[in-house]
Amino acid sequence: AAAAAGTGTEFAVKRMDRARMGVADLEGLETEVAVLRELDHPNVIRLHNTFTEHHVSYLVLELVTGGELFDRLVARHHYHEGAARQLAATLVRTLAYLHARDVVHRDLKCENLLLTSPDDDADLKICDFGFACHVSTLRHNYEICGTPEYMPPEMWARRPYGAKADVWSAGVICFILLGGYMPFHGKDGRELRHRVRAGHYRFHEEQWAGVSKHAKDFISCMLKVNPAQRWSAADLLQHPWMTAGEAGLAAQDLGGSLTRIRRWRGRFRAGVRAVMAAARLRKSPKNGSNSESGTPTPIAGAGRGKGADPFPFTEPSAEDHEDDSARPGGPRTNFADLYLTRAELGKGAFGTVFAAESRATGEQVAVKVMDRSKMSQADLDGLETEVAIMRELTHPHIVRLYDAFVENPCTYLVLELVHGGELFDRIVRKQHYTEREARFLVRRFLATLAYLHGRDVCHRDLKPENLLLKSATDDTDIAVADFGFACHVSQLGPRYETCGSPLYLAPEMLRGRTYDARVDVWSAGVIVYVLLGGYPPFYAENQNDLFQVIMKGEYQFFHEDWQHISEDAKNLIRKMLVTSPAKRATAEELLREPWLRAPESRLSDANLGMTVENLKRFKAKQKFKGAVDAVKAVNRLRSLGSWTAARPPTTHNS
Repeated sequence: AAAAAGTGTEFAVKRMDRARMGVADLEGLETEVAVLRELDHPNVIRLHNTFTEHHVSYLVLELVTGGELFDRLVARHHYHEGAARQLAATLVRTLAYLHARDVVHRDLKCENLLLTSPDDDADLKICDFGFACHVSTLRHNYEICGTPEYMPPEMWARRPYGAKADVWSAGVICFILLGGYMPFHGKDGRELRHRVRAGHYRFHEEQWAGVSKHAKDFISCMLKVNPAQRWSAADLLQHPWMTAGEAGLAAQDLGGSLTRIRRWRGRFRAGVRAVMAAARLRKSPKNGSNSESGTPTPIAGAGRGKGADPFPFTEPSAEDHEDDSARPGGPRTNFADLYLTRAELGKGAFGTVFAAESRATGEQVAVKVMDRSKMSQADLDGLETEVAIMRELTHPHIVRLYDAFVENPCTYLVLELVHGGELFDRIVRKQHYTEREARFLVRRFLATLAYLHGRDVCHRDLKPENLLLKSATDDTDIAVADFGFACHVSQLGPRYETCGSPLYLAPEMLRGRTYDARVDVWSAGVIVYVLLGGYPPFYAENQNDLFQVIMKGEYQFFHEDWQHISEDAKNLIRKMLVTSPAKRATAEELLREPWLRAPESRLSDANLGMTVENLKRFKAKQKFKGAVDAVKAVNRLRSLGSWTAARPPTTHNS
């Protein structure tokens, strides 16, 4: 603190020894000063003046006397959701101001939120713009900077980022404000990085029972792994939680969260003291280092040098573990400590799926065990994407991911256990099967697909084996499974890989052209055709010919097999199996088709016995139970050169 000569006005002065700063640090200081000079906002720390004398720079800043926000929170006697919303609104509103001026802070964290005075618990200031920059100047230099627990997935992945990096960090802060603990932690930097990149957090029922659904959705909109899906600060100000009535939020008591914040801050302060003590020992003459050095080593953060890695973190304490109590396995340790593995359910190229049981609760789950030593870097990246995507999805007809463990050499994905087996296996056992039943399944399937596509997710491996039934007694409660090839459409980039299973590949994928979520619609069209006819629409003696037929869109509805199927059902398939993606209907559009909206009385109740018999033969021939390495098959067949023409049935290629 310092007082102005003559007026006595008090300021804060930041003193920096330029002789101890590297070139990158000096450039960062210049950027910090330039950014702060542009800003004039009641919730941004104000820069009044700068001086450089000899080898020292002085930044004269607004003096705030209220201390750190979270230190003030722990001194409260009462805390409710309305108070948390007021703080979150101020934070997001200030971010919207910064981002509108092309400024990204890049080091938002609890310690950088101060309060203006000891008398106001809500008038916060964002401070420490040491890593701030203009988004437009980032170009290709996307350095890792900030504090690891608050860093967004795209920064961990060393990918391009922008202002929405701040939104992620603000989402972490809001999670703490409402829940009282960090959403992401790990025993070291590698585990933390994995959890952040996978978007691996949960609103644990015990800790979040008193928090409104709008508040949880607000945080979910901020902690989207895909920056394209993550809301901007300006959009967040229009979120229902921001506009909800104060009275209702004030009734949501957050006393439990306040207790957890106190515990968390106590551990944090103890950690700071320990690191400072260690730093002093390292710099003492006894250890042969320079005793005149200034500040201690930070407990978190990254160097300003390009590509610097964040410091690792210690293992969470017992208090952190209790926040994981809502997991099927209870508090987090290792997979084997939490789950007891049972029977093998299936095996793939990289691992095995087992039934498992929570040691704590007895809940039945499925666990997918993958040996990372057998996986290429591309496979490992795909695994991270699979986990990240499944963390984003909450839908009654998508297999749920409960947890993920990274242990040498395996990764364990703990998934919802479905008991009904494959959908088509159930159908072939039926004595009576009608178009009405098929329509119900199709409508539910397409609604799930619309949900995925509305969240920028493309499955890319839809096939009958990936349509499961949750129950052994319910023939309609489907669950879409296996997101191993799933991706965010917005992140496909210039290279569009061919992936999936040959019978269900879309023409544009076979041609090596750009594609989007409508490849799923094509695959779904093939599934719907099989569901109603009992065999696939495309057939050839070998895969080379099969791909030729698919690219031409050559199929027909044979009268003997389709005479009892309504024209509306066939029209739905026609709109799905269109070779031109631009003309192919979207999942959302298909849900408005007459067949899916018609009253049940208009649908035939005739038994589709021929369909069931066809389906039995088809499954036997295709050996559905066997795993298919689709990508290798496609690449191998592409290398064969020419495409041989197949039989010439009617072409539906509108």
